[in-house]
Amino acid sequence: MIKKDGHLTGGRDYRKIPIWKDVSKAEWDDWKWQLRNRITSVDQLKQVVEMTEKEQREVNTALKSLRMAITPYFASLMDPKDRNCPIRRRAIPDGQGSQAQPRGHARPAP
Repeated sequence: MIKKDGHLTGGRDYRKIPIWKDVSKAEWDDWKWQLRNRITSVDQLKQVVEMTEKEQREVNTALKSLRMAITPYFASLMDPKDRNCPIRRRAIPDGQGSQAQPRGHARPAP
């Protein structure tokens, strides 16, 4: 959604997320900075969203066969507490998605 002033709504102020509290507006708006600072580990991810021990184990298991690379901007759109947040569910791999499916058989949508 876009506000009248042209800014997107729905995301958190990145400066209130400890991992990015010292990031300048210029850096945040730089697509190269975003790519360089993608979230690729559970240790980084749990600084942005709340995760149970089980979720951390599931993501670590999934990362043995999948790659995770979430830009800070996309991560800031996730609800840190809602495990059913659509953006969070799309961006964070789980144990179910790491299973190889037979050819022509897609994993059912949640």
